[in-house]
Amino acid sequence: MASSALSRHSLKTRITVVTMLIFLVGIWTLALYATQLQQKETKQLLSEQHFATASLIAAEIGHELIGRAEALKQMAGEIPQAGIARPAILPEFFAEHPVFTNLFNAGVMVVDVNGQAIADYPSSRERLGLNFMDRDYVAGALRENKVTVGAPVIAKKAKVPVFGMAAPLRDAQGKVIGALAGLIILGESNFLTRTIESGIGNDIKLDYLIVSRKSRQIVVATDRSRNMERLPAPGVDPHIDQFIGGMEGTAVYVNRRGVEVLVSAKTIPGSDWYVMSSIPTSEAFAAIRAMHRRMLLAAIALTLGAGIFIWWILRWQLSQFQ
Repeated sequence: MASSALSRHSLKTRITVVTMLIFLVGIWTLALYATQLQQKETKQLLSEQHFATASLIAAEIGHELIGRAEALKQMAGEIPQAGIARPAILPEFFAEHPVFTNLFNAGVMVVDVNGQAIADYPSSRERLGLNFMDRDYVAGALRENKVTVGAPVIAKKAKVPVFGMAAPLRDAQGKVIGALAGLIILGESNFLTRTIESGIGNDIKLDYLIVSRKSRQIVVATDRSRNMERLPAPGVDPHIDQFIGGMEGTAVYVNRRGVEVLVSAKTIPGSDWYVMSSIPTSEAFAAIRAMHRRMLLAAIALTLGAGIFIWWILRWQLSQFQ
């Protein structure tokens, strides 16, 4: 009788263990598969949304830049031809066009073919007589005969971060005789800062950088202390090199501050600039990690519950043979 009871007990134990193992393998295989699949799909969705937000920002800034470029081009065609010979009449001309001048929070100026400022509006900017041929936006308008968006620089007189745009002035024969330039102070409210600070209605607070590829320099950022910051030299950071080289899209990498971030980059139309949005992955993927934890807890609870239930069923069934 003792041997028979021991045999039944041993059989019950083996059946319970095998059944438990089958359930455990099934439960955890399903849990791990579902978790990995959900993580992959959710990360893909978040990456697409992140890139879409960067694209909206880029499109909005591009719209503003192209609008200002067109305004410069149009106004350059309306400036009186006598204005180059008698620049004293130009401030009054600009005063009559406030819609145009209000597009540039640092005012506008006219330079001659040598890059010297011959008219300045408003006059409080004190740019008259200064030479701007060393500025890429002026050189581009005068030498390349096209509307040019410049890299950020320190203003010659005001000593504040600015960037300029310029359109060529032509005579009746189409010869370039000067340039009309508009300037934006980066440290004051402007269309760049308003756009990146608004985030196009995004619920998650992202950090934005507007970067000039040509100068490898941050034009403006949500963190104002990074305005005008120089990016690492080529070869130091391969991710930055890829974006500088023209790559668009989304990536996850550890930045120079040692923080893993999700970043997206999109070229801004009408310029050599791009928008880069970033957010720490600890924030971007917080919901995914929370969901992962919940699924693990659910798997553990199901394992314990199933184990207790199976043991009870088997104990009750095998007790019938005692």
